[in-house]
Amino acid sequence: MTPPEWSLWVGGAPATFATRGEQPWKAQLVAQIPRPSLDGAEAGVRLDFVVQYLAPAGHPLDVDNLCEPVFSVLVNKCRWFGGSRSRMRWWRATKREGSPTGCRVAVLTELRPKLQDGAPLWDAMYDGPPATCGSSPELAEWAQWERKNHGLPALSDPCTLYVGFASDHPNLGDIATGPVKSCIDCLFPILGGTPSHPDDHCIFDLIVEKSVPGLAGQQIAFKLWSDAAVPAVRPEKTPAIEPAPPARTLPDEAPLLVPGRNPCRRGSRKWVVCEAALQGLSVTETRNQLEHVARGAGARLSEYISDLRNENGLDIRIEGDRIRYHGRL
Repeated sequence: MTPPEWSLWVGGAPATFATRGEQPWKAQLVAQIPRPSLDGAEAGVRLDFVVQYLAPAGHPLDVDNLCEPVFSVLVNKCRWFGGSRSRMRWWRATKREGSPTGCRVAVLTELRPKLQDGAPLWDAMYDGPPATCGSSPELAEWAQWERKNHGLPALSDPCTLYVGFASDHPNLGDIATGPVKSCIDCLFPILGGTPSHPDDHCIFDLIVEKSVPGLAGQQIAFKLWSDAAVPAVRPEKTPAIEPAPPARTLPDEAPLLVPGRNPCRRGSRKWVVCEAALQGLSVTETRNQLEHVARGAGARLSEYISDLRNENGLDIRIEGDRIRYHGRL
């Protein structure tokens, strides 16, 4: 007998948290997700996102960040899982380009998620100190050793990642500061990227669970499948960034940057500010994005703008409640 489940297609434009599209997307979720109907038997969540672009305006969409607005509405507002994200035993989320856009939301009573078919490219168990943040050295050093010892290739294709916790304590639904993000951030030796800033946009299918049978203590199981069959992010499908219109007081200003050619290291604080200026984001949204990079970074926005002017020769200014790019100095 198939275990009971509830599922619903929610149409709209999925967005990650702390971005301009989060509130409109959450409004769609609130309007369409009903109250719980499984009598408290919920165990896991399956989210399948369909987006117009995998990297809108040059910003790759991380699948875990897409989950946050859905969990906020599904659990905290609509009270599935008794209104507590910590009651989720597992969740699985996928992303792909397509039409119409939206998300298939399914709440299931099965105690464990289904895994990817086929043998994983990487299958290992970590038994060290748990990662408390994206720069925890023990897990990152172990991942570096795993890559070297197993001869793992540089990851370029989209992949499926499984993270399984022995303990039943992790709050899997805490996306911003919870254990899942800390673990993924420390896998940069395998996923690519730098400490706390992995190239985790290559994860197209993310599976996480806790209370995993066969594990003990603080052990964490990792499995990685390379999925070349999934279409990779293609630059030609990414919409061009629409820079702010030139200031009328600067008729001779230099040409704008080529869309997507942010000169700063991807994921750095200056990169975040430069991208925000290219898109004309609000100061508040820019500060929020900086806070996700490092606590307290949002308060130093003016300092990063100064660095971009002095070190990179970019004319970036705060105008009203927006941050704008006006070309090269």
